[in-house]
Amino acid sequence: MPKTKLEMYVDVLNILAQNNLHKTDDIADGLNISFKELKICLTFLLKQGLVDKRKVGNYIEDYLITQGGIRVLRYFNELKQGLPMRGEINRS
Repeated sequence: MPKTKLEMYVDVLNILAQNNLHKTDDIADGLNISFKELKICLTFLLKQGLVDKRKVGNYIEDYLITQGGIRVLRYFNELKQGLPMRGEINRS
């Protein structure tokens, strides 16, 4: 089953939280998604103030998670712990 947009956003935040600064190639490779998909996620997360962009040189951009992104990530991790995993829900 493909990931939802929300799952992809949370995955990007998780990667950024691990090292706090990444280039787009590193993030896309780590998540096994296309560069185009990643740019869509990053654009959304930037607009929400959950990630920030830092320009390095003329063409290279690094991304880092903001304090707001950390709060959202904590919230989703807590929520995930309280929910049953996919496939665990009994269909009676």
